[in-house]
Amino acid sequence: MAMMRRAPLQTVAQRERQLENSRRQENVREETVRNLAREKMLESNMNREERLDSKRFLRTQMQEHKEREMGETILKAQRDRIQREEQMAQEERLAQELERRKLDGIRDEKMRQQIRETSLELRELEAKLKSAYMNKERTAQMAEKEAVKFDIMVRSLL
Repeated sequence: MAMMRRAPLQTVAQRERQLENSRRQENVREETVRNLAREKMLESNMNREERLDSKRFLRTQMQEHKEREMGETILKAQRDRIQREEQMAQEERLAQELERRKLDGIRDEKMRQQIRETSLELRELEAKLKSAYMNKERTAQMAEKEAVKFDIMVRSLL
């Protein structure tokens, strides 16, 4: 009987060892599951950090690109403004030069007219020139009249 009792005691001891092993294995499994969950969470956090870093980097790149474009736009606007101002200044100088030339021409013409009007010799020469032109015109008219008479005479003879 002692043997019989022993067998169940051994079985109880074995059972307790099995339970202890089972508990240890369960604890190890739980610890492993906790470690895996922690690692998964850390990996997820790292992935999220990487995504956030990527987004931050992209946002920074886009901001720098926008700033460069804005700077280029501002520079272009300034260059355009300077070019317009230079063009307006050039047009103003051109208008002033044209006005000066026009005034010089008018001044010269008035001076010539005054000289013509005040110079007796020029007035006499101008009168002789007009007389010569009129004589030339009269001579041309008379020659034309003679040519017409001659043509009529030639036709009547034919």
